[in-house]
Amino acid sequence: MPQYPVISRVVEFPFHSQATVAALGSVFEQGNDLVFDKLTVEIKRTTATASDVKFWGSNTTKTLDAMAALTGTKYSDETTKAQSYNGAAELFHFENIGGLKYIAMELDSITQNAGEGYVDVVGRFHT
Repeated sequence: MPQYPVISRVVEFPFHSQATVAALGSVFEQGNDLVFDKLTVEIKRTTATASDVKFWGSNTTKTLDAMAALTGTKYSDETTKAQSYNGAAELFHFENIGGLKYIAMELDSITQNAGEGYVDVVGRFHT
């Protein structure tokens, strides 16, 4: 039987980069020519911050009021599913996102200690 190469594509997308204020952040829009099925999200914050990140998706609009909550699975504990996260550092993965046109990771709250600290939220979309 002939061997065929597996062609996979990964796109990195910054939802929040060194964020210091609560905001929706950048919204990822799936293209018509390439649709991603899976998403890995890495959430990191400095020790000088507390934060809450909420996971959202929609197939019709990129405004937050029309988005639905997405449920992700923690990499550190595959039995834990969540629609938000408020810890210091974690990876979440999302399956079957191909039907969603827009994906957002809302930084719902952030508290800095003595004006220091920030949050990064980066997604890696996989075909």
